[in-house]
Amino acid sequence: MEQKAVIKNKKPIYVVWIIPIVAMVIAGLMIFKYFDNKGLDIVITFDSGDGLSVGKTPLLYNGIKIGQISDLQVNKNDVTKVDATLILEKKAAVIAKKGTLFWKVEPTVSLTRISGLSTILSGVYIDVMTPSKDKAELVSLPDLRVFQAESAPPIDIYEPGLRFVLTADESDLKIGAPVMFRDILIGEVENVVLSKGGVEYSIHIQEKYQHLIKEESKFWKISGIDIRASLAGIRISMDSLASVIVGGISISSPEHSKVLKDKEGEFTLYDSIEGTCLADDKILLTSKRGYNIDEKSAFVYYKGIQAGVVENVYYYPQRDETTFSIKLNEDFRHLANRDAYFWIVEPRLGLTGVRGLDALARGPYITFETKTKSTELLDEFKLNANPPVMEGLSIRLNAAKSYNLKQGVNVVYNDVIIGTLVKSQISKISKQVLFDIVIADEYKHLVNETSSFYIQGAVEGNISLKGMYFNVGSLSSMIHSGIAMATKDSDNKVKKQSFELLGSHKDYKEKVYTDDGGSFHTISCKVLGSVSEGSPIVYKGFKVGKVMSYEFDEISDLIKVKIYVSGKYNNTINHSTKFYDLSGFKIKADMTGLKFETGSVESIVSGGISYVTPIKNTQDQLPSEFTLYESSDAAQKYYLPVTFSSLKESGLKVGSKIIYRTMTIGQVTHVSLVRGVLKYDALIEEEYKEVLAEDSKFWIEDFEFNIDQVKNPLAIVTGAFIKLSKGLSKDSIKHFELLAETPAETINQLGLRVVVKGERLSSLKVGAPVFYRQIKIGSIEAFKLSSDSTGVEMRLFIDPAYSYLVRRNSIFYNATAMGMDVSLFGVKLSTETLSTIIHGGITMVVPNKPQGLAREMERFELFNEADDDWLEYKPVIVKE
Repeated sequence: MEQKAVIKNKKPIYVVWIIPIVAMVIAGLMIFKYFDNKGLDIVITFDSGDGLSVGKTPLLYNGIKIGQISDLQVNKNDVTKVDATLILEKKAAVIAKKGTLFWKVEPTVSLTRISGLSTILSGVYIDVMTPSKDKAELVSLPDLRVFQAESAPPIDIYEPGLRFVLTADESDLKIGAPVMFRDILIGEVENVVLSKGGVEYSIHIQEKYQHLIKEESKFWKISGIDIRASLAGIRISMDSLASVIVGGISISSPEHSKVLKDKEGEFTLYDSIEGTCLADDKILLTSKRGYNIDEKSAFVYYKGIQAGVVENVYYYPQRDETTFSIKLNEDFRHLANRDAYFWIVEPRLGLTGVRGLDALARGPYITFETKTKSTELLDEFKLNANPPVMEGLSIRLNAAKSYNLKQGVNVVYNDVIIGTLVKSQISKISKQVLFDIVIADEYKHLVNETSSFYIQGAVEGNISLKGMYFNVGSLSSMIHSGIAMATKDSDNKVKKQSFELLGSHKDYKEKVYTDDGGSFHTISCKVLGSVSEGSPIVYKGFKVGKVMSYEFDEISDLIKVKIYVSGKYNNTINHSTKFYDLSGFKIKADMTGLKFETGSVESIVSGGISYVTPIKNTQDQLPSEFTLYESSDAAQKYYLPVTFSSLKESGLKVGSKIIYRTMTIGQVTHVSLVRGVLKYDALIEEEYKEVLAEDSKFWIEDFEFNIDQVKNPLAIVTGAFIKLSKGLSKDSIKHFELLAETPAETINQLGLRVVVKGERLSSLKVGAPVFYRQIKIGSIEAFKLSSDSTGVEMRLFIDPAYSYLVRRNSIFYNATAMGMDVSLFGVKLSTETLSTIIHGGITMVVPNKPQGLAREMERFELFNEADDDWLEYKPVIVKE
């Protein structure tokens, strides 16, 4: 039986899918809500990560948490900084705009404020300030995700009140310093920044007090306690406690002035209340001296009335100058005109009078006066040490040191005051001290060219075996030094306005002694012996001068003795002079017996110096110092006697020089004629004794003019002299024959010498060059007739550097001749060098197969001209 399948329709089961679908919906809603509430990530870079923690440190805005640190990393570009990643709540994402400021809030305690104490318990947090309070304006700003944190809390620009800037020269107020009006706090210093001219203080005035700031308000610093003490009493003033600690600012609010309308203005901050009355421009007073002036309390007076203040005192070492910067009250500024005269007032007490007594109470101060009502105002003046001086004759004195002379010191003549010292200064050129003095009109006739000025001390004196010396000054000089004047010839009518200021009355007496045109010299010695000031200088038994002074030089470890030689004996001293000690007496013992040396009686008592001058009439420059030898023998042993002889007359005379390589080493001391031969006696300095070698050559050099050169033009003035070429021999002699002509420069030099024989001398002469391929390798050293008189033999000197070129088959020819080749193409001239046309010369060639090295004095033939084949030679010659 056939069965049929029965198909039943079943309902789909949807209930199973309800649960996962609902779960998916819920998860999707949660994910959407997470991302919808997640907010925004920003990165803030801090200088330090101290106090910051991931998941803990919040971001607060007006005390409400709007974000939190989610990550901390070291900054990739600067490892000293920290990058903090913060998650902003969605509702606060609008603050991530350009211009928003972030900073870390932590506990801060300073002299001016205490802040962030709440963070001691709650921990550090991050605060924020937006660039605008208006939401629409804030939304319109560009978005920003990376920020740099501020190092300190920024100024709250939204706090109500008045803001403006004060400018000052220097910063001595801190942020938070109070602004006071009649001891009431009305504001504070919000910020301090550097400016081109100094500093700028940003000031905030509370809203309820901003009406006190007027267009003509003045601002000045208050510094707590101000103490000023003098003989007149002690003044103490004190401001608020805050200003005692950190300083502060006080203001004035003139009733007649208008209230400041601008929200931002700029004013000057004065150092004190006195400064608010001063004119704006500064006046500079310059002085070469420094004064004990307190720049914080010194004032400027005009006819006893306070007219200004001393603001600053500067010293410039480069100019050795002190500058006083002052400001005058506006009521006195017009008096500082072109005719104004400023000076310092200090208390001075002396026998000549009492000055500046009021400065005992006030302290040193500056005062000024003007003689006219000129409207030409100046801002630079000289600060003088004294009031305007008397009318009279102005004279300048100069000295090596100041002698501690003060301005106002008297100038006396026979103990009568005739003038005063106006000022002193250091010369920029000579570095000497210059003193400007004024001689009263009634005494100016006493000053002439015979006048002398010297320092007048209290008592001067000296006692020695030579005698006693005393000079007593005036009573005034017992208190302080003064300047004395003496005039040798009061009838002299020649005026003079510049003099040397001598150090003492003794120096004045010495000047009288040395005023005869003599000369000063310095002698150095290791031991002074019995030489002292006043010891005689003796020449050939005559006293010609004396010792002026002496001092020990630490650098050279020598004693420097200064002597003076009278004018009529000046020509007895030149570069050859040797000084020796003549002190006391000396005994010299040797195999020949005993020798006594003694000077005059004066030199036995006080010591003495004598000298010898072996070379006369020399014009050489004197040495800066002479050496003192211990005896006459020691002084004279430094010259060696030598004689020369010549058959030829010359311009040599006594005083003619002996020159070696441009150095003067000796001099002719005597000329005589012995049996028809001229004999010259001379002295040569011992340090050049090696020139007296047996084979040395001496000859006479004089002015010479010929077609190709001018020789020794200086001899026109100095006359003939002896020149030499030092020999190589180890043996020395004391007599030489003077050559008739100048020898070759190569005489006594090491090198190769060969002889060439030619038909004639032609234009060749001593010194003519020897060429190889147009390079000079030697010269003609000498020439003579051959032994058979058929030609001329010339000795050639070959430089050692080129001696390897000279071979036994070398060929020499006269290079002086000039070749001429005439052809259809013109005329061709040929010669070795242009110099050989004038001076002559010899050329050497070497065949292509050179033989061995030439021997000393080997002989060659000199050809008159070169074969064409010779010019083609190109041998390879290598120096071994």
